[in-house]
Amino acid sequence: MASSAAGRLPPPGLSTKISREVFVDKFYLCALALLLSLAAVPVFSTGEAPLNLKFAAPMPAPSVSVEELGLEAVYNSPVLIYHDAKTDRLSRQAASVLELMYRKAQGIVGIPLSVYGLVLVSDRKILPPKAREAHWLNVGGVPCLVRAPKEAALPFKDEFDAYLVFPFMVHESVDGGLKSALFKGSLTSATVTSRWWIEGIADYCATQACALFQKGACAYTRKGYLRALGQLGGAAAVDLESEKTWWPFSGALPHDVQHAYASANYVISAAAEKSGASWIRQTVERLRAEGAGKATSADFCRVAGEVISQDLRSAVRRVDVKAVEQFSRVIQ
Repeated sequence: MASSAAGRLPPPGLSTKISREVFVDKFYLCALALLLSLAAVPVFSTGEAPLNLKFAAPMPAPSVSVEELGLEAVYNSPVLIYHDAKTDRLSRQAASVLELMYRKAQGIVGIPLSVYGLVLVSDRKILPPKAREAHWLNVGGVPCLVRAPKEAALPFKDEFDAYLVFPFMVHESVDGGLKSALFKGSLTSATVTSRWWIEGIADYCATQACALFQKGACAYTRKGYLRALGQLGGAAAVDLESEKTWWPFSGALPHDVQHAYASANYVISAAAEKSGASWIRQTVERLRAEGAGKATSADFCRVAGEVISQDLRSAVRRVDVKAVEQFSRVIQ
């Protein structure tokens, strides 16, 4: 859906300072939710360099209106966090950090990111009944992750909460952005080998952003990597193009294949260490120019190899487990 820049600003007569403001006016919250629910419309941060972002499409989850949710909101463009009085400070802090992280991630990949909202409450009992057990909610059409953290301010003491609010949100925004820009939204059986570099770039962006703006937020990631690598039974290498790497058994979930995420992040990080992170953006741009929806792992390795002057395919087919373990130990 097309829209002018003016169409993305608050309604006439209301504050145009949309960064770092708390909105309690119910009319404004409804108007804001309507604007954000237009998932194809980029969202910009006023007074700063534009961010090319969009809110992800609604997902299969309970849906509530902004009024039905009954919470205040921090809208630190492009971050949207609904909260209660006890999580107000935490939400403001998290919004500021996430904006910096999204800027870092977009600078790396150079394509529109697909971001989600957050609902941070002190007690799930204050949520509408149908939302109290939900991990995700569609709030006014915007998919939002729901958490009830114990902290009233950063940093998170709970490693899982820190992971979900920071690296997970960045990972998902990059993952969704790459799939939207290059694969029309999702992989197919013909392009599924590209999963390794999509996940690798997404985790690379997340770990890089955390190292800069929220040290310690990737502790859960680091421990998951090392635990999974330790369960490989002495395997010397990982083949990131192998279907068994990502789906070792029917119904395998992300937490079941953290060794694959670790190995993919390592390959992307090693290339960035050698050639600079700009190779990622250049490779993505060239793949987009070749046509969306058809890139395989071989295509990515061919284009990336030309950019960084390296045989990336060989590195991808045999990732040294010991090197991945050493890499994983230093993740912050």
